[in-house]
Amino acid sequence: MSEERANLYQVYDYRNSARTVIINFKENSLEVKYFVKTEEDLKVFLENLDYYIEEIKNIKQHLKFKFITCRFDFGKQNISKEDMKKLIDFQHKAFDEITIQKIKGNNIFFQEMLSYAFENYELHISTLTDIKTDIQNLKETIEIIQNFIPSNSKWLYGRFDKYINNYRLIKEEIKHKNISIGLTACPKRYSVRDLQNEDVKNLSVSAIARSSVFSFDVCCLEYNPVLSRTKKIKFIPKTDIINPKRYVWEIDENKKNFVDERLNNFKKHNAMDLSQTATSRQREFQLVINHLSKLMDKSNQ
Repeated sequence: MSEERANLYQVYDYRNSARTVIINFKENSLEVKYFVKTEEDLKVFLENLDYYIEEIKNIKQHLKFKFITCRFDFGKQNISKEDMKKLIDFQHKAFDEITIQKIKGNNIFFQEMLSYAFENYELHISTLTDIKTDIQNLKETIEIIQNFIPSNSKWLYGRFDKYINNYRLIKEEIKHKNISIGLTACPKRYSVRDLQNEDVKNLSVSAIARSSVFSFDVCCLEYNPVLSRTKKIKFIPKTDIINPKRYVWEIDENKKNFVDERLNNFKKHNAMDLSQTATSRQREFQLVINHLSKLMDKSNQ
């Protein structure tokens, strides 16, 4: 069964909600995202690793997630081997999995860091690469992943129709090799214009990714909070509500219980019935699934 992974929105919402019975996080996993977009950000982060290790321990203790992993947003900077090894060592101390990220399409660096992790640790080791790359680079990445056989292979989201050939290769060359695949940094919505003379809007990206067309085992929405001038997460006047039967995002006014609503969205997203029997009953969803399936078949010709 595929899984919707929590991100830091769920952590903050859970902490701010008095109605903690809404979600039992013992059944869920969590992806923590760290923003280290500049050399100074990375320097400060590395100087405070003990703080972040303690923070993850507290999340485990109080929120009871069954599995916690992380990823880094490095921005446009280059990361040295020494600093990347420090981040790998940090993950070993704090998380249930070590994630090796490919930086700026550099497969040589990616392979070296995988070698370091596999040589030094027996913890679950996963990979994280950007799906938005050229085919030759992707094929080289897939070969590296096949050689190491990580616990799972995670990919940063790219629009389905634009990168359909990349998605096909991942499904054929990794998923079919019994390596679990995940899609992260997902936006909420996917829309297609002029599909059989109509615009299809607001379909759940996660539901599409976890459908039989793409077969991702795990999905996680992008965490990119809108901050106020005081660096606190802003109150947004509108809120998104998932309709799990139609697989679409709908908009409603934020109410006093908006935190509960967002927690409920996560619960409902995770419990979606994505069987072909269920999805075939929803015309808009099936239109898009058929469209993407045809594109995938065409890319294989």
